[in-house]
Amino acid sequence: MTTRLFLSFAAAAAGLAIAQQQPHPLASRTLVVYSSTSSSSATLAAYYKAARGIPDANMCAITPPDDTSNSITQAQFISSFKTPIQACITAVGQANLLYVVMAYIANLRFTHASNGMEYSIDSFLADAFDTLGSTFVTYAQVNGSIANPPTPGFYAATESRAGTWPIRTTLEAWRAANPSVKLYSVWRLDGDTPQLAQGLIDQAVAAEAAGGPAGAVCADLSFDYGSSGGNPVANGLGYTYGAPTMVEWDVYRMATHFQDAHWTDVSIELTPQEFGEGAVPACSGAAAYVGWYGGAGSHRGTYSWVPGAIGVHIDSYSLGNFRAPFNTGTWAYQELKNGLAVTSGSIAEQYTLGSTRGAGLFRDLLAGARVGDAFLRNTPWSTRWMLVQVGDPLYAPWALDPQIKVVQALVKGSGTLKGTAVLR
Repeated sequence: MTTRLFLSFAAAAAGLAIAQQQPHPLASRTLVVYSSTSSSSATLAAYYKAARGIPDANMCAITPPDDTSNSITQAQFISSFKTPIQACITAVGQANLLYVVMAYIANLRFTHASNGMEYSIDSFLADAFDTLGSTFVTYAQVNGSIANPPTPGFYAATESRAGTWPIRTTLEAWRAANPSVKLYSVWRLDGDTPQLAQGLIDQAVAAEAAGGPAGAVCADLSFDYGSSGGNPVANGLGYTYGAPTMVEWDVYRMATHFQDAHWTDVSIELTPQEFGEGAVPACSGAAAYVGWYGGAGSHRGTYSWVPGAIGVHIDSYSLGNFRAPFNTGTWAYQELKNGLAVTSGSIAEQYTLGSTRGAGLFRDLLAGARVGDAFLRNTPWSTRWMLVQVGDPLYAPWALDPQIKVVQALVKGSGTLKGTAVLR
């Protein structure tokens, strides 16, 4: 027998461990989705509501398939996720909402009825009203250069080898300038246990109040520079958009952003091994991490995190699942258990452009961006594909104390924005 939970959020929030906060400035633009048949989901949703001051009207109950269902059907996705969440978004205002947060709901993927491919539920909810199209791109189309998943206009293309970066903006500002595109930044508060999921909230609120996480920075490249000059710059490494060389430069430039911000503990790993593998020291006490490529769905390195840490590991199936007994050997699953506060990962093969680009991500975060904006702005194929993002999208780790000040420069005499300058 299924028990449906009709949750009084005011009552459920009583006695929470986290202190009641002033409502977040974007609380009214955040939708919290929870399962009406799971007390763990409903309780976590109430906890987040209290932590960020989410309005009652923004709490969205759905009835997903059994939480032990790993991959659901396309029909189940439409009936259990897309249709009810569309209704909740419309009730609050399609143009008003920016962020969708799902609280401890295990289902991550659905299987297409015709082509048999698995897709990320979240990436399709990011385009819940199909404003970027209604097609389901296949691997065969991508490999045959026939079609790619849509790249929303909010994505900021960067050239990390040359160090060219776009003008910073927020999802709020971009949506106001592009009202026809109903693009949402979709996130999970989840993990192996409800306690781990709650910890993502606690970490974000505490680290934000402290001025951001303070710890080591770890950048793990995949090429071997041992006999070729020591790093991509000395090696003269080329750059091709979407190719492995792009990822190498992204990881390297992530580290140099922190060096430019006078971060004192920055480690760059320049071999095919991962941190903590073989003779390579572990990535210990880290506040920030970007690395690749350990092998599809694998976890080889050794890491530890300070509260509020943000890390992205790029490989295929980097986030297989949240819960046992399904595949739990992935990097994201293991490091969320290990204390990581924010990450993104793929539920299947995503290719390089289906991953979050670390250089632009941390450049935006260091300048004060919210997690929900920075990840979406730096992931090319963020919709209708394979990505899942985990953490609190309202978390702005260095907003109180930006580590890099980005100044928007004007073309002299024209009044138009030219680019950005970084003051160090």
